[in-house]
Amino acid sequence: MQKDFKIGLIVGVAFVVVAGLWLATRPSLGPQARMQRQQGQAEKENLGAGLGTQPNGQFSSEPVLMELPNAAGQSATNTATNQAPQYPVGRAEMPSLTVYEKPQKIKTQRFYIVRQGDSLSTISQQFYGSPNSWRKIVDANRQVIKDANKIKPGTRLIIPD
Repeated sequence: MQKDFKIGLIVGVAFVVVAGLWLATRPSLGPQARMQRQQGQAEKENLGAGLGTQPNGQFSSEPVLMELPNAAGQSATNTATNQAPQYPVGRAEMPSLTVYEKPQKIKTQRFYIVRQGDSLSTISQQFYGSPNSWRKIVDANRQVIKDANKIKPGTRLIIPD
């Protein structure tokens, strides 16, 4: 039993040493290489979105312009101005996908709890200034009011605008 333990311990230590040496000799697995890969991916994403880098390494929001070769492999030039035509790189031609929403007015509801002796006409008079607008209250409370002549005290009514 003692011998098996020693052999297992030696094999385990040897495995850890070999793995450590292998990781230490691989520069692509180091933290600096990981940071460079992440920067490269970020640059690719920005170029795909029409963003580029300036010569000083800073990102710009302007599209990157480049000269494209023609079919003969030569650089195409504009004969009138003797300049190379500029083509945007990325998705500069795509329409804007910005969604514009209109602000909506927040609808508030007024409530009234029926008291002893209240009728729809008195509640209508209180909120609308006219006892004849009781039908608005009935229409808004169809589920609560079964009979317009009989409303129970404690009933919660919605008062529409």
